[in-house]
Order: sequence, then structure tokens, then C-alpha cells
Amino acid sequence: MFYGRMGTGEALAPLVVYGGGCSVKPEWVSDEILGQSRDKNGETIPTLWRANAKGTVDAAMFQEYVKHVIIPSMQGAGVRDEDGHRGMFILDGCQTHLSDPVTTNMLNKAGIKLYTRVPNTSAVSQGEDTVIFRYVYVSIT
Repeated sequence: MFYGRMGTGEALAPLVVYGGGCSVKPEWVSDEILGQSRDKNGETIPTLWRANAKGTVDAAMFQEYVKHVIIPSMQGAGVRDEDGHRGMFILDGCQTHLSDPVTTNMLNKAGIKLYTRVPNTSAVSQGEDTVIFRYVYVSIT
């Protein structure tokens, strides 16, 4: 699961990736798992449900998440490529997130600057992950 928050505290729509298959079964999808951020038209941005053999987020899925969740959420919050209106996207610096220049260019054109966390500091800088995943697990069981 790829999950995050806006600087305003609103939860972003997550990306849920199931392992062991190529498609998502309808019974695996839940309308209860939503983000709170909205696009520039005020519409709630939907959760992305995907599947692959490993259950991991690959570069193509990350690009899709940026295109369909990150950029619309930021635009809904007023971010644009103008002085005083740009946004920040802070994430871990794994290869999946940084390997495709198309993704980083999309962010840049939308006025979103990409920043990575300090390597090997997940226990300090991502402590929130255990709280978020615990909440989602309880919600779907």
C-alpha cells in the first residue's frame, strides 16, 4: 500500500497493490478506504486498486499514482507552477520513485518539487506508517 498525507493533514487516496495475480478481484475493493483530498473540481480522488505478481509498487504504478492522485490532490489545494504556489512531495528515495524522468517531469510541470528523505532513517522519519497500516488493516478485516 502506498499512502500519504497532504501538508494540510488530509489523507491522500492510497494505492493498494495485491500480490500473486494480474488483476484485482471485485471483492478485494472497498469503498471504505478513501483519501480526503479533492481535485480542483472538489471531487474526492479515488483509491487506485492494482495487482501484480510481487505485490509491489513498480515505476509504472508510481507514475500512475503521481498522475491520478498526487498532482490532482495538489492542484485541488491550489498548487501550480508559479512563484508562491508550488508544492513539495516528500518521499523515500527508492529506485521506483526516481527511475523514470517522465514522472519527475510531470511533477515539475505541475509545480511540485520532489524531495527525498535521508536514506536509512525510516524508523525516525516514517514512524507514522505503522499507525496508518494498522488503521487500514482494522478497517478491512
